Amino acid sequence: MWLIAAADLATLTERMRRRILRGFKRRRFLDAHAAADMLRWENSGL
Repeated sequence: MWLIAAADLATLTERMRRRILRGFKRRRFLDAHAAADMLRWENSGL
């Protein structure tokens, strides 16, 4: 059985959030201002 530490999960979640936002910016689903604003959110929503 695999267990993941809370710190590792937080790191993974943050990495995914940044990659998703970068992809959304690249595909013009979000502008740079909106993506930067979302990066400042305390709760990523993922």
